[in-house]
Amino acid sequence: MAYGSRIKTKVLLRDVMNSPVITISPDAKADAVAKKMSDLGVGSLIVVQKGTPIGIITDTDLVEKVVAKNAKPNTITASKILSSPLKTIDFMEDLPEAARLIRKQRVKRLGVVRNGNLIGIISLSDILAVTPELMEIVSEKARIMTGESRRAGAMSKGIVIVAGDGQQVSMRRVQDGKSCGAA
Repeated sequence: MAYGSRIKTKVLLRDVMNSPVITISPDAKADAVAKKMSDLGVGSLIVVQKGTPIGIITDTDLVEKVVAKNAKPNTITASKILSSPLKTIDFMEDLPEAARLIRKQRVKRLGVVRNGNLIGIISLSDILAVTPELMEIVSEKARIMTGESRRAGAMSKGIVIVAGDGQQVSMRRVQDGKSCGAA
């Protein structure tokens, strides 16, 4: 089927990354780092000096470099526990490329850059969170390409593809059969 063969299901990092980037000063103490991460419910902070990212502090860094060494968190600074350099990937790359780079670099998070500027973070957890929906999209694409169709209303929640101009499709988040916006 000509139409189905043109549908693209590539999911770009810009569509699933976490943004804006949450930052902290290199002079911040480890206890302030931990509190900010806890308060915001995040697993990492980007350490920025004079507007430039100089590294990342993750929950693992806090455990390995502060807690496990019995260091006093109110005396050790972010600059002493950060991981550097921050591994990055371009915002136009897709999820499989991010997963490959995460595995190759042996990290759990990548900074997402656009024209050299840090605009977001993508984590292994973010990739895993969208994997079930991506599998559904791949299955739907296969059904479209083979001429099969899905029962109307069969998808009550998740991410579904919406036919576009024949060249590209978009993803929409669906809850109880109603569109909730771009996925």
